[in-house]
Amino acid sequence: ATLKSNKSIESSRSIKFRQALVISQFVISGVMLTSVSIIAAQMHKVQTLEPGYQTKNIILATHPALHTANRGSIQNVKYQISKITGVQMVALAMPTIPGKFSQKMLASRQGDAASNVIELQQAQLAGPDDLKVFNIKLLAGQYFSAPVNADEITTGMQDKIYINQQALAPLGFKTADEAINQKIHVVYGPTFKMPMTIMGVTPAVHIGSFNAPDLPAFFWPISSTGTPIGFAIRYEGGDRNAIQEKIKIIWKESLGYMPNTWSIEDAIADEYKNENLIARFIYIFTGIAIFISCLGLYGLSAHAAGKRKKEISLRKVNGASVLNIVTLLLWQFSKPVLFANIIIWPIALYATSRWLEQFVNRIDIWQWGPLFCLASAAIAILIAWLTVGGQAYLVAREKPINALREE
Repeated sequence: ATLKSNKSIESSRSIKFRQALVISQFVISGVMLTSVSIIAAQMHKVQTLEPGYQTKNIILATHPALHTANRGSIQNVKYQISKITGVQMVALAMPTIPGKFSQKMLASRQGDAASNVIELQQAQLAGPDDLKVFNIKLLAGQYFSAPVNADEITTGMQDKIYINQQALAPLGFKTADEAINQKIHVVYGPTFKMPMTIMGVTPAVHIGSFNAPDLPAFFWPISSTGTPIGFAIRYEGGDRNAIQEKIKIIWKESLGYMPNTWSIEDAIADEYKNENLIARFIYIFTGIAIFISCLGLYGLSAHAAGKRKKEISLRKVNGASVLNIVTLLLWQFSKPVLFANIIIWPIALYATSRWLEQFVNRIDIWQWGPLFCLASAAIAILIAWLTVGGQAYLVAREKPINALREE
């Protein structure tokens, strides 16, 4: 009867109810722990996505009044910024992620039938150096060159474009070299098609929002010399904040007002600010849920150990070692954790698969999900062992006589 004291003292209903509470605690914390692992992996994938252009060490600067400044003042600002220590290149550029200002356009190769019209994403460039400042190389062709003579300068639409590697196959080109100097017709109205000459082919550049699919696109310059919309400044090393402060001082002295400055990294982070905020809350609440589960498990183990003092003492008198006693107690509290994982896995996988639907570039939940489930289960069991193990060890080390002589 003493060896079964934990069952004889209580009714089976109270034991089952307590086990159900423990299982419920670990189901909640286990679902959150598994979900956190998958969310962290997805956010890592998003934040390390290689879009085909430089995303670090680029500062963007703009102001609504910049387009009204005279060309001389703009060139002076550009020159002064280029002299800042660490600055590698300064160019008039769209003050945002490349391709953010884009729209779908119908296009076809010169001479193709009307049925061979495809959709291309038109990504606007402020000027000839827009791609260079983002360190976008060319697979074939050459970069735009600004006109040397003043009479060659036009501020209207240009007829020279780049295309990205994703556009080669839709346009019927087998290689990048084959596309150079070929013409495509872009539809700008019901009766107007503009012929454009392909001057260069970029690698596989992801344009626009990071949470959008890769699209075949062409890069079109608004101006042959650069439209004063904003500056992109690429730098190497140095303190970003210090460089930004110097840029602001130069603008203030040359143009009379302070620019708005931010970095490409900030712009990318802004793309996922809601997701990052949700992830932070989930991380915090997961920690709280695990902590509460540990408190509950510790209280339960202390309660059970107290109820089983005589049983443990008799086992020691009959030859059980400290390791035998600790193993016995650990296994007792591992069973509800293991059972909880049977419930955890389908809930966590279903919930995170629905959350992942908002991402175009996402991890394969059915490939990585089971691994995260196994890892989370191992962490949950380890937490349970650490929580219960100390209590079990202290009880197992007690002298049997202290418990047996109470009667």
